[in-house]
Amino acid sequence: MGDIDHEFSKVAYRVRWSPPDRVFIAFTDNFPELSATGDWPLQALHALQASIRRVLEANAAD
Repeated sequence: MGDIDHEFSKVAYRVRWSPPDRVFIAFTDNFPELSATGDWPLQALHALQASIRRVLEANAAD
């Protein structure tokens, strides 16, 4: 688990406001297939980090 947290420190996250959808969208170039939305920037960021954590844990289990 420590390695996964270390990987997060190397990931540059971006959060943008999407006026039509009225949500914040978090994304990263490191995992272009993943994005997450939230009512607040931090909520979107935490949701994206959780998605990345699940992908990394699944890959580590393989």
